[in-house]
Order: sequence, then C-alpha cells, then structure tokens
Amino acid sequence: RIRAKLPSGPGIWPAIWLEPQEYKYGIWPISGEIDIAEMQGSRPNVSLGTLHYSPPAGPLYPHIFASHICTLNDGSVDLSKDFHTYGLRWEREKFTWYIDDEECASTSLWMAPGV
Repeated sequence: RIRAKLPSGPGIWPAIWLEPQEYKYGIWPISGEIDIAEMQGSRPNVSLGTLHYSPPAGPLYPHIFASHICTLNDGSVDLSKDFHTYGLRWEREKFTWYIDDEECASTSLWMAPGV
C-alpha cells in the first residue's frame, strides 16, 4: 500500500510500479512489471492497475500487458484532487488492486505462454 496524490493534466502519465531487483528471466518486460496505480493525466477519475510481461522468447516482443480500470464511486471521484491509498494484493494465482481499501479490480489471467 502507498498513499499518494497523482497529478493530472494533458500529456502526463504518473505511475507507481514494481519491478524486480534482479532480472531473473530476462530484461523488461520478460521479468515483469506491476503497476499499482497509473493515471492518464487527461482521465483523473481512473487509475489503471497493469501487469506487463513477455514470454522468454523476447527480448521485447511480444510485450503483453493487461490493464484493469479502478475508480471510486463509479468514476465520479477525481483522484488527482486528494491523497488516496493505492494497494495491491499479490497472491500466487491472483492480483487484486485497491483504492482507499476498496477492491477495484482483480485478475488471475496473467501467465505468459511458455513460462
């Protein structure tokens, strides 16, 4: 969990993400990236939870990503106006994203072919 105030505005894309300390399976995106929160500056009522990965045949392609839309109050809250707590629960077979302790998205479909 992290508490942050993400800026809004055209042309910016603030994000809070996780990458491995060691690229055990290969360079990005083969070893993966997990975006806890990313906001397209022109859509301040939406935070995206995104998984980036690739099969080990890489190096960069195919870059597979799966974005999941997170909002508060059905999208009526401008997330850039105040601090919010963004969270991620990472379980062996499931990722779940949270904003202010409310579950907003989850997925169990993320494994790259051949991994």
